[in-house]
Amino acid sequence: MMRLPTKKLTALGLLLAVSVLLGFIEHLLPVFLPVPGAKLGLANLVVLLLLFTPEYKWQEIFCFQLARVVLTGLLFANLFSLLYSLAGMLLSLAAMLLVRKCFGFGVLAVSMVGGVFHNIGQILVAAGLISGYTVLYYLPSLLVFGLIAGFCMGVLSHILLERKIL
Repeated sequence: MMRLPTKKLTALGLLLAVSVLLGFIEHLLPVFLPVPGAKLGLANLVVLLLLFTPEYKWQEIFCFQLARVVLTGLLFANLFSLLYSLAGMLLSLAAMLLVRKCFGFGVLAVSMVGGVFHNIGQILVAAGLISGYTVLYYLPSLLVFGLIAGFCMGVLSHILLERKIL
């Protein structure tokens, strides 16, 4: 079992609170997009910062993400939304860790990969839940939106990383 120093655990707890708050703010914002489930992913700003801060290991980031998704799902969504979020989180985090560690991609590219793979994970769950492939028609527009949202979050993360916010 992994034991974290008190300072690191406290920092992760505060960052979790910030991430949940960003998720709540995004939940309150009206969405004017024709694609169901499309969001900017404001809470992923914190995850991107953690990915690019050397003192955080992938296991800590995974636990952080899992706690964030479960908390936000329990507070602001229903069981199906929680399933979609978990699938998107697992696939996007795996993809972001892979392109960060193995290929050395920067924050902008990592964020865009995360946005795309999050949407792929959600579509896979939707296709499994409704036992049909008609939901795959949403995939092209979700992929484009994932790139755009990933780009926006990547730019914001880059600015925050330059200012050494963590």
